[in-house]
Amino acid sequence: MAAQARELLFWQYDRNQNRLEFTTDVGVQPTAQLISNPTRLVIDLPGINVGGPSTNQRLSGAIREVRVGQFERQTTRIVVELAPGYTIDPQQVKFRGISPNQWTVQLPQPYRGSLPVLPNPAPPSIPPAEPPTRTQSPPPRPTIPRSNPTIPRSNPGIRRQGFQINRNGFFVSTDGGKPIIQIERSRNNRRINIDLEGVTIAESLLGEDLEVNRYGVSKIEFEKKKESPPIVRMTLNVDSDSPDWLASFSERLGGVLIFPRGVPAQRLDNGPTSKVPTKPIQSRGSANTGKLATIGSVELASNQTQLLIKANQRVRATSKWDPRSKAYQITIPNAKLAEKFSGPQLNSTSPVSEVMVRQEDKNTVLILVQPSNGTRIGSLNQLNDQLLALQLRPLISRRPTRIPPRSIPVPPPNSI
Repeated sequence: MAAQARELLFWQYDRNQNRLEFTTDVGVQPTAQLISNPTRLVIDLPGINVGGPSTNQRLSGAIREVRVGQFERQTTRIVVELAPGYTIDPQQVKFRGISPNQWTVQLPQPYRGSLPVLPNPAPPSIPPAEPPTRTQSPPPRPTIPRSNPTIPRSNPGIRRQGFQINRNGFFVSTDGGKPIIQIERSRNNRRINIDLEGVTIAESLLGEDLEVNRYGVSKIEFEKKKESPPIVRMTLNVDSDSPDWLASFSERLGGVLIFPRGVPAQRLDNGPTSKVPTKPIQSRGSANTGKLATIGSVELASNQTQLLIKANQRVRATSKWDPRSKAYQITIPNAKLAEKFSGPQLNSTSPVSEVMVRQEDKNTVLILVQPSNGTRIGSLNQLNDQLLALQLRPLISRRPTRIPPRSIPVPPPNSI
């Protein structure tokens, strides 16, 4: 049986520092290369799953876009694409493994120019992954059923409205867009304050002290620090020798991920203790979260460069390429098809040859998109709470001059 791929927890590109950061839930040894037409830095993470749809960060200036997606079944690919006419010196790209699962990539200043064309260039290829330097072997993991590997799995234990524990740490649902996050640890190292500015959380969590007893965290306190702009504080009660904790906003998940720095959460866990709180948290005027979203239509738009998926309320989706059906698979949980569902009108010139929509089970809608010849499937973007857009890009018919990729050395990470 093939090894179970692990997950990319979060990534971010700091345009001011020209630096890329990413964290996985287990150790990884990246490989990297610089490829032309267009010039882009390609970073592969073998053995890692994205855990959701492809994402991208559009930029301006010399760096055009940073995107993350599933390149192969168990390989995540991060691409930093430069604007036309710009390139970078591959020898000045600096990888730093803060720990086996936390990496930074410092990019040099882009400059105008292009990669030199070498005589008799070889076609680009992906070099085999170098064996990672094993500084510390992860603990054995139980076999997880492979019914849907892209959806994060929650561990047994506490699950409250707006809060849950998963295998990577904790997750808190938020409303209000991307928060400003500030983290501060107390002088005795036993309390970690995480302030979320500009968002709100479930009213039922405010004023609550949850005895989580997971990953070295005994209790999490929630309080509202300020009304305008809203500031919510989460306080993690930890052991004095516990690692620092990080927080990262996920637009795809609609909330904040909290996870330990420099070590997978599962290494800190001996399982839930017997002191699991039994007092239910009462919802105070919150919306009915059990209502399914209704998918009303799937249609081509924007001069047939997008496939739009419309719902009647907030909806989220995961996606991946399915090699067996040769189609792009979009899975929408907590959803159902409308009785008068409307599909796209396709013909011989459409960018997709077939769109199959079905009710996979009573709570899940599945969409399979088969691209036509000359069309490349792009990223799945969340335009708003009720609208998803799958990008459809035409393939370039002309064949540009092939320039071999430039391999970039990646040193082994520091040990934890």
